[in-house]
Amino acid sequence: MELIVGIFLTAVCLILMTIEMLIKDIETRLKVIKIAILIGFAALFVLMKVR
Repeated sequence: MELIVGIFLTAVCLILMTIEMLIKDIETRLKVIKIAILIGFAALFVLMKVR
């Protein structure tokens, strides 16, 4: 179960990073990066818990 959640969060993080590249507005871009980093850490935490 945790593995599925971890992989899902990692995918969401990568999608957000891709969207971030397409955004021209700098403030919106920074918000997206912050959210992506938080999701990335959550994914890392979940995947570490699996091991």
